[in-house]
Parts: sequence; structure tokens; C-alpha cells
Amino acid sequence: MPGPIKKGHRTLSVDEQHLWDKIAQTTDPIKGRHDYLITQDIYDHSIDLLAHATSKTPSLPKSKPSGIPGKRSAQPRSSPPQAAPLSDTRSFDRRTKLGLKKGKLRVEGTLDLHGHTQDQAHDAVGRFVHAAAKANKRYVLIITGKGRMSETPGGVLRRAVPQWLRRPPLSTLISGIDEAAPRDGGEGALYVRIKRPK
Repeated sequence: MPGPIKKGHRTLSVDEQHLWDKIAQTTDPIKGRHDYLITQDIYDHSIDLLAHATSKTPSLPKSKPSGIPGKRSAQPRSSPPQAAPLSDTRSFDRRTKLGLKKGKLRVEGTLDLHGHTQDQAHDAVGRFVHAAAKANKRYVLIITGKGRMSETPGGVLRRAVPQWLRRPPLSTLISGIDEAAPRDGGEGALYVRIKRPK
């Protein structure tokens, strides 16, 4: 077999020559002048494929975290701390509800949460309840809104505020919560009964 074939001005490398030898072994020689031309076409195509393959560095698969000492393994994310359980904060009895509805029991303070983000509302509710307890108020009103413009069904604050009130530290300051009468906001507001000072 003739010596290494040149592609342009470049001599084949050892790997390329080895590849070419394997290709040449799989072809049947054709007598005549066209023998070299056909073989040369196959050679050109093969070398182009080889150059394309060797120009790309294959990406290594991502290895899974191992338990081998010295190897860095992925640490599981810690779960968020559990919220304090809801306290048994009772709804108002019928007499109290009727007294608030008819105005016989006076609402001594109102907090309107319209326009508040959830974080802002959480802080505002905490300050409001603490201030009401400090001032020895008995019944206060928190307006959450009905959540009609909220992306969350039922409204974020309408669902969250009762939970905040039923968990410490606010649950230690109140003795009951209930839906407000229609004239005070209905399902979009809450009556909160502050505990009497000991």
C-alpha cells in the first residue's frame, strides 16, 4: 500500500492513518483510473468526520453526590420551621354578635389593611392588637378586604389574618374573633375581642 496520503499540505496523523487503513480494508478495489478518485472521496469524507468529532470535547455527565470522604455532596435543604399550632380561639356567642351588629357593643378601634402587602399587614396587625391590649380596649375591627382583586381565591389577607390571630404571640392577647356584621365589612372584616387585663 502506498505511504501516507496527504490532505492538502498536511500529512495524516497516526490516528488518521489508522482510520484510513480500516476504511481501505472495507472497500473492494475497482480497476482503472477511477479507483483512486472513489477512494479519495471516501477518504475526504472520513477525515472530515474525524476532524469534526475531535474538534468537539464531549461533555461529561454530571456525577451524583457520593458519600466518599473528601467528596462534596449536595446538602438537603432544611425544611422551614413549623408554625405554632392554632389556638382554640372561639367565635363569639349569639348575644355578643347581636350586640356588635346592633351597635350595643362598641368597636373601639379599626385597622384597615387595604393596600397592604402581606408582610406590611402582618406587622400592622401585631402593632394594632398590642396597642389595643395596652389601652384596655375590648372590641376592635380588622378590615382584611374580600379579596376580589386578589390572584389567590378568597384573598391572601382574608385567609392569613385569622391564622395570625390564632397563633402566639397574638393569641395570648385575644379571647375571640368572628366575622363582622355587614355594616362593618361582613366577610371582609373581623371583630377581635381583646382579653381583659388580669
